[in-house]
This record gives sequence, structure tokens and C-alpha cells, in this order.
Amino acid sequence: MMLVEALPFWLAGLVAWVGAAGVVGQDTGQLRTSCAKERCDFISQRGGRLWLGSRPFRFSGANIYWLGLDENVNGIGFPTTFRTEDAILTAKEMGLTVVRSHTLGISFGRNESFQPTLGEFRPDNLRMADYAVKVAGDHGIRVIVPLMDEWDYYHGGIETFTRWRNRSKHEFYTDPTIIQDFKTYISRLVSHVNRYTGVAWKDDPTIMAWETGNELGPPTSWTQQIAAHLKREAPYQLVMDGRWGVDPASSLFDEVDIVSTHYWHWPYRELGEDLSDEGGARLAHNNGTAFIVGEYDWRGYPRNELRPFLKRVEGDLAVSGALFWSLFPHHDRGGYVTHKD
Repeated sequence: MMLVEALPFWLAGLVAWVGAAGVVGQDTGQLRTSCAKERCDFISQRGGRLWLGSRPFRFSGANIYWLGLDENVNGIGFPTTFRTEDAILTAKEMGLTVVRSHTLGISFGRNESFQPTLGEFRPDNLRMADYAVKVAGDHGIRVIVPLMDEWDYYHGGIETFTRWRNRSKHEFYTDPTIIQDFKTYISRLVSHVNRYTGVAWKDDPTIMAWETGNELGPPTSWTQQIAAHLKREAPYQLVMDGRWGVDPASSLFDEVDIVSTHYWHWPYRELGEDLSDEGGARLAHNNGTAFIVGEYDWRGYPRNELRPFLKRVEGDLAVSGALFWSLFPHHDRGGYVTHKD
């Protein structure tokens, strides 16, 4: 649980690192404008870095995974407008410019899902996801949206799709029918029109990137296929490889703009390996693809790893941004929403 009043000085330092680096493209005011199709506000990628117009864009951000569907208050249900606003405004107050939210894009297999069953879509179940995107845009916060989960969590995952087709989990990445099912889901989701803004998600610069998934383990050929589909469906937004562990081969594809990985065990050591001359992040950056830290544990395991980890993130321009795990809001009835990790 993130307690903002008790924000440690080293985390406050992380929030400030983007300014110290002197290369961040900060947004001011609302993001949506009449020139969305001319890409005036979209984050772009070139030369292994992210850009906002002519300015390099580096960011500090947070994972707020529950914005589309929450599991932390009175069971599984849609978050309230209060909790949504409180979390996003907290992110803004901390100086964060990007949030990553699993349940905005991973929404299948439940009555509350965008796709409850195979072939059935319920746009009304995206109402709080729509609201979160609207509030984020109003406050200059960009959003990364994962589309699949390796794990069988409450919001859906790989096994949701394989169960629908009576297949085993490992067939998700290879079965042509399941791959087409997932492509159909992507097409319907990115084309969804936000009820609060009137803008299709694929045309909204608030959505910085579509991530192929959370902590996936796909073959490179699957990543290329899904990334190409995303570029056809949402050409103005970035595509992020959701593999856990950087695959330098995916950085060779024009359709992949960002690679990332997660650091939960030995963050400084693992990041150092990824940024070494032969490390996956360095190779991807040298191939012209941006690299970000998709998740890291801000509490620090072990704690003596965290400070040098953050200093390395700040000091290496091959790292375009980092998102801590994770941010929770005040509770509707007072206090804070709690969560086990």
C-alpha cells in the first residue's frame, strides 16, 4: 500500500529524478484536442528514446492496476469515481506523468468484463475504464494499457482464452484460432469510444502505449504478429512488448516501440545486467527501441539495492522511464485501501 503522507525521501527523490535529468516532456492542461489524428499530442519513439513533439520524454510513473475493475474493496467490482480520482490526483501530486493499469485492457471472462464470454462484448463494462482515461487525460497523465496477462488473475488471462477453446495454456501463443480470438478482442477494445470524451481509445493521446501483455513468455513470432496487428488498428499509439525479460529480437521489428521488464528480486544487479553492453535493454536501445522499467518494488528487496537502482535509472539515458508497484487511493469511508503486496 502506498501511504503518501509517509513517502520515503528516496521515493520522493525518484519522483523528482525526471526533472533533475532535465529531459522530460511535461504535459500541461488537457491532452485531447481536435488534432488527434495529426498526432499533435501523441508520444512518439525514435532513436531508442520517447519524444513529446521535439522534446525527449522521460518519466516516473506508477502501476495502478485496478482502475478498470477493483478487487480490494468489498470483493470484485468497479471502483468508485472517488477512488479513481483520488489515485490519479495522487499520482499528479507526486509529479508522476505515466500510469500503467492492467484492468483497463485485460477485461475478459467475468460478468463485469468487456468480453465476458467468447464472442460477447459489453461496452458498458468499460465505464470506469473510460472514466479513468478521461480523468488521466484531464490531468496530463499518460496511460500504458496491458492487453493480456500470463497469470490467471481475476480480470482474466491467457487461460481465459484457452479455456474458451478447450486448449492447454501453452497453446495460447501458437494456436491460430486462439490468436485470432485475441486479435478480435484487441480490435474491439482499441476501437471502443470513450463515453465521457467521445474519442475512440485508438485516437486518444492519453493512451501512450498498448502493451502486448503482463509478464508474458511468448515466442518472438507471436510478439511480432500481435504488434503488427496493433499498429494496423491503432497507428498513432506506441506498442510495448509485454514479455518479462527483454527479448532483443523483438526490438528489430518496426512495430515494437518499447521493450520492458520487471524487477522484483535483485533490482540493481538485474538492471545492471540488462544495461551492460550485451544486456537486452542496451541491445534494444542500440537497435533504436525504447526501454522502460515496467514494474519495480518500491519497498526494495533487499533494501540496500533500491537506492543504487534508482540512481542507475536516473543516470542512464537508455532508460526512458520507470513505474513503481503500486499506488492505492484513500478509501471511500476514510483511511486507505489496503492490498497484500
